[in-house]
Amino acid sequence: TTSSSLLMSLSNPSTLRCRLNVPTKAAIQRYQQENNRENINNNMEEEEVELKLTVLVNLSNNAKDDVATIYCHATKLPPIPTPPINIEIRGTPRPNASVKDSSWVRQRTRLESLLKQAQNIQLSELVLKDNEDKLYEGSKSNFYAIQQDGTVVTAQDGVLHGTIRKLILEVCREHQIPVRLEPPSLGDVATWQGAMLSSTSLLALPIHAVYMRPPQAALEPEHAASRHPQDLLKTFNYNNNHHQDGDNTLCLTKQIQQW
Repeated sequence: TTSSSLLMSLSNPSTLRCRLNVPTKAAIQRYQQENNRENINNNMEEEEVELKLTVLVNLSNNAKDDVATIYCHATKLPPIPTPPINIEIRGTPRPNASVKDSSWVRQRTRLESLLKQAQNIQLSELVLKDNEDKLYEGSKSNFYAIQQDGTVVTAQDGVLHGTIRKLILEVCREHQIPVRLEPPSLGDVATWQGAMLSSTSLLALPIHAVYMRPPQAALEPEHAASRHPQDLLKTFNYNNNHHQDGDNTLCLTKQIQQW
């Protein structure tokens, strides 16, 4: 088991920040050096970009070893996907969702490869579902369902509480939008007025279509990938600037995105 003092140090934001300062600074500087060299070789001007930083903390299994190895990777933040944003219901909730565990990166590889194999449709994200048809989170994002009465439904337990999720919940409180902190039910999908993903790279991103393979077909390797239009469950149209008959206000999903 890992040293208890090391675990305490890594779970404390201030001491963890001190440990991360050096490797993150080095990764950013290395990215800038390589990027500037490439720009010079291609006779291009230096550009300011937002970076995506991925940090991996590798712990020793020796209880007497008070050492953690920290790796940091820096790359250009990818652009936010352009509409339509299509998602697929696939996979089961993570056993330890409150932690960004590197094992999850390996586990989701097969699921993400099936996204790319989808026929006649481009899928942006998958959302995890349990055996009771409760929807928890995306593979790299938080998930929200917007009900017809304007209630925002999103899981509280069994998910990683992202930074943007916190901001969305604050926006809902500020604008007196009712929120239910529980997993949305797939059985209610036909009644949703909208749905949304959020993460630091996606920000708040409205969903335009939901897909899911029949359970039996999903188990067969040659038929596992989703197909359009056979596996389409629900579409959302945010171009109509109303969410109730006679109401000309912008639909709630788009309002939350703009706020």
